[in-house]
Amino acid sequence: MTASSVCTRPGPPEKDCGPLLQQRTTQSAVPSLFTSHRDKEKTISSASEGTPLPPVQSTAPEHLLTGHAALVLLAALMFGTIVGALTILTPAGPAAAVLAGLATAGASAPVLHKLIGP
Repeated sequence: MTASSVCTRPGPPEKDCGPLLQQRTTQSAVPSLFTSHRDKEKTISSASEGTPLPPVQSTAPEHLLTGHAALVLLAALMFGTIVGALTILTPAGPAAAVLAGLATAGASAPVLHKLIGP
């Protein structure tokens, strides 16, 4: 990346562009795959102003599941376990108990999702 391709001001780039030239030449010409759209806009706006911005840090931790989803899945797992345990007591066998428990858990999850609500 040359100085003339980075600075669009007329005249010698070192004299007219100063810190803007240094900041733009240190950045990669290819955008990173792990940079968010908001970070790119801040980098572009800070490059045009000549002042660097601090990195953006999220203060809230990201959870794998929401509380609602965890409650629904826990209740569905509980219903599936109960039905599976009751089915294993019958002469049907352990394979039928596993299938009955999985079917119950799968069928109860959407119903519980609607019943419990967000």
